[in-house]
Amino acid sequence: HGFYEIIVFLGGTVSYVSGSEIFTPNYGDIMIFPPDCEHTVRTSKTGIYDRTVLYVESDWFRSCAGGFIPEVRQKLHDFMMDAAVRKA
Repeated sequence: HGFYEIIVFLGGTVSYVSGSEIFTPNYGDIMIFPPDCEHTVRTSKTGIYDRTVLYVESDWFRSCAGGFIPEVRQKLHDFMMDAAVRKA
């Protein structure tokens, strides 16, 4: 796809695979997949996991890369953690 995929992991047992890399996320981890980056998810036997996915237009994402991406990432993390607490 031609957009960034931002995944905030909220629970379950999965692994994300991209190329030769395998990442097993923990609660609150944020994964960012750039456009055209092949990736897949491997689920546990139950196949149940929880996450929030944001699709971000490439031009907008690149415009943010000039210096405040860490701040955006922290604000996104804080927002999603607050939302998860409210959900629980």
